[in-house]
Amino acid sequence: MLVVGVLSEGSASIVRMSNRAGAPTAAQVHALVQSLARVAADGPTATDGDGARELLAMLEGLERVKAAAAAAQARVTVAFTTVCDGLEQQRRERRAARAAASGADRFTVWRARRGRTGGGAPSVGAQVGLARRLSPNRGARAVGTAHVLVAHLPHTLAALS
Repeated sequence: MLVVGVLSEGSASIVRMSNRAGAPTAAQVHALVQSLARVAADGPTATDGDGARELLAMLEGLERVKAAAAAAQARVTVAFTTVCDGLEQQRRERRAARAAASGADRFTVWRARRGRTGGGAPSVGAQVGLARRLSPNRGARAVGTAHVLVAHLPHTLAALS
């Protein structure tokens, strides 16, 4: 079960977000964002030492949420690219089978198997960039960074989580 610290109305509270697999759903993530937006809109203030300590605690909690969100983005990005790669491989195999069944030459079958038929869906990097409100180039870089974090820097990813 994932536990995320949410700051609302100037005080820290804990919200449990999970589905059967243990990860939050998209709707729960959007609810978390709305809760954080309310904190920003209310504009917490401090008039004494206790209020200042509360504001520092809020800053620390928000920093932890930001780091956990970055780790979650990396994991979700890698999962998304894995799914997309599997779907693309299936599409390539179907195109190659259709080309072979239609009696096409070997070069056409090779192009279909390699996915070099032109056109097609936008790249994974472009889709990630769109979801993260980045350019397609920055989205592709984010995909690469996510793969490095998940595959080669597990301790860094754990520290973010």
